[in-house]
Amino acid sequence: MKLPEQTTICGDTFWSEDVLSTLRPYSINGNTVELYEDSPKSFYQSLVKSAQEYGNKTCIIDDSGRHYTYSQLLDMVDGFSKKLYYNYKVYPGTRVGLLMYNTIGFCVSFYAINKLNAISVPLSTKYRESEIL
Repeated sequence: MKLPEQTTICGDTFWSEDVLSTLRPYSINGNTVELYEDSPKSFYQSLVKSAQEYGNKTCIIDDSGRHYTYSQLLDMVDGFSKKLYYNYKVYPGTRVGLLMYNTIGFCVSFYAINKLNAISVPLSTKYRESEIL
């Protein structure tokens, strides 16, 4: 479908009423957003839900061709979140910089930080030291 120039795309245009009827308003930090009733409340919760539904299915394939299932990713995330919590005192609200290449380690770190209700701060590997500081 070709859209005319300067067209505003709105979900109401593309989704049927039966899909839209499951949206519910939620207040987040004083702003109202519409979410699906059964939608996970965090990235980590979406991983848990996916691991429950698709546990042994491939979730990620890294650059070397290694496959990781949803269950494997969840296990790695849960293990790393414990290290972050107990060894590095990462608590809710803690900001954690991620200066990493696009690897399985980045994925594990991102989800583990989210599990702890901490804040991921991805940093570009192309930044110079002064930009990171």
